[in-house]
Amino acid sequence: NARGGFESDCTVLRLAAGRGGFAQRPPEGRVRGLAAHYTFGSYCAQVVELSVTPAAGTAPRRVTVHAVTCALDCGLVVNRSGLEAQAQGGIIDGLGHAFFGAITIDRGRAVEGNFDRYRLIRHREAPRAIDVHVVPSTLRPTGFGEIAVPVIAPAIANAIAAATGQRLRRTPFLRDGYTLG
Repeated sequence: NARGGFESDCTVLRLAAGRGGFAQRPPEGRVRGLAAHYTFGSYCAQVVELSVTPAAGTAPRRVTVHAVTCALDCGLVVNRSGLEAQAQGGIIDGLGHAFFGAITIDRGRAVEGNFDRYRLIRHREAPRAIDVHVVPSTLRPTGFGEIAVPVIAPAIANAIAAATGQRLRRTPFLRDGYTLG
């Protein structure tokens, strides 16, 4: 494509991996996961640093997401602070979907009809750091939208696989015994 295709994809992967310390050993008890996504003519990659507590009886394992590093290429940025806020919000929203995003259907109706019955992420469950890095560009602006949302779940799943050896292949992760802590 006109944006560079493979080159742009590699650029955001390298930027996220470099800024997120993906090649370095994480602090004791932590692991990192990496994922990338392309949509709306834009590229996004994320590195997640997290820790997983051991299972205790039937209680779910607790996942603490310590930091998320996001790199994106969406052409010329018109409103940088708005773009960064949108990426950070998408990451938080995606975290909630990854762990809790399920709708229950009972007799043909959604049980979770509003946010009083739908589990959202809580402030204490959010990462302490979400860093957003933008690839400098003079190309025409492309879309960004919610591109940060779908990247976080596979990045977390890759980190959980590094920590436990278990591959999570469906969301919400709560179904497989993992919750945010």
